[in-house]
Amino acid sequence: MSETDENKEITELKESELDVRVDISEDKLQATLKIFPPKVKMEEREPFTYEDLTFALAQKGVVAGLNKEELERLVAGQIYYEEIVCATGKEAKDGIDGVFDYKFDVSPKGKPKILEDGSVDYRSMHTFEKVVAGQEIVVYTPATKGEDGYLVTGLPLKAKIGKTLPVLRGKGFTLSDDNRVYTASLDGKVELRDGKLSVTNFVEVDGDIDVATGNLVFNGDICILGNVATGFIVNATGCITINGYAEGATLIAGKDVVIKGGMNGGGKGMIKAGGSVEGKFFELTQIRAVGYVKANNILNCDVETLDVIEVAGKLGSIVGGRTYALQGMTASSIGKESEIPTQVEVGPRKELLMECKRLREEIGKMDTELEALRKVEKALKQLEKAGNQILASDPRKIKLMRSKILKSMELDETKRKFHAMEEEIQRGEKAEIVVTKGVYPGVKVTIGQNHLAIKDAVADVTLRSRKGENGVNIGIFSNE
Repeated sequence: MSETDENKEITELKESELDVRVDISEDKLQATLKIFPPKVKMEEREPFTYEDLTFALAQKGVVAGLNKEELERLVAGQIYYEEIVCATGKEAKDGIDGVFDYKFDVSPKGKPKILEDGSVDYRSMHTFEKVVAGQEIVVYTPATKGEDGYLVTGLPLKAKIGKTLPVLRGKGFTLSDDNRVYTASLDGKVELRDGKLSVTNFVEVDGDIDVATGNLVFNGDICILGNVATGFIVNATGCITINGYAEGATLIAGKDVVIKGGMNGGGKGMIKAGGSVEGKFFELTQIRAVGYVKANNILNCDVETLDVIEVAGKLGSIVGGRTYALQGMTASSIGKESEIPTQVEVGPRKELLMECKRLREEIGKMDTELEALRKVEKALKQLEKAGNQILASDPRKIKLMRSKILKSMELDETKRKFHAMEEEIQRGEKAEIVVTKGVYPGVKVTIGQNHLAIKDAVADVTLRSRKGENGVNIGIFSNE
């Protein structure tokens, strides 16, 4: 309103009328008010009311967000010339978009660990995210609707509703009933790829395990398309498959290990498998396996398996080192014409037999002790029947029951170990060594408790225990 228009409006007011000036902000979210008295003597003035002020505001278009307390204060004091904020609008508050809170690194960069001394541990590189079953991996916060607002003129201001995100698709997880919490349903690797969430018990390394990747520890199966360098560790609860070769690395698997290119451990390499071990060749490597061991060549290795060893191929040789298989061994040749010292062993070992004997004796002893406890318990029950009250809280009775329970648990565990050893011994009782080509001098053979040093080369034979006039020894039998 221009100054001319304002003066005109003032002149148009009757001298006895109240002069209420209202100013509305440009965004119409605030209005101010200032009252001027009528142009009459003070004693002739009529006191203004709250209704007078709201009427004047309505005349100017101010109908919403009135500041009632301030207006009533002006009325109560009949205050003139003071400018107040008489109305305040409300800005619309837009809704917030739904958001996923990922509890894992969605883009691991494979950065090495910085050690306390400032050096870099390249073996600890972090290239993917591991989770365990039951672990929360994503939490969704839903979108909000927002809050509408209004202008002092009464016009509404609509809030923008937040965007709702679609449920994540994928596998290996469960979703809560309210579609908010994603939980891993298995141990393994979690990743977000192309908008899909997945938890798998398989990880594939497209390359080598070396300083670029660091050690690899995973709850599941691992497939390495390249090689494994010296000094690095690959540890899987499942299987390990290496398409290339392995050097002086440590490979630990809950199940099987397969090394397609073979392994030269350089005296540092080690394989420990809860299942079988297979490879093109093994050299200067320590191998411990529950399942079978298969290769084309085993050279200067330290091998132990509770199953069998099969060395096939044109060479198919076991040369140097120490090789043990509980259930037997097959090879094209063992040793060399150059008489390289080579130890091969099959069947139950003396230590196993002695431990099994000890456990059998221990079980008998515990049975006797447990029977003694049962007799005491029976005697107490007879006393109770005869009228002698023995309270359940009697310390002697409590001690007796505790001793009986503990002894029973100890006995059960000892029997479990004993039966496992018995089965192991039975699996190895008929173990033999089958050689299709030659066994050479320098080879020392052990089958069970018997030993044989090969003094002359023999070909296409089977070595097994036999009963002779002087007891059990190792016999060499032709395969023809």
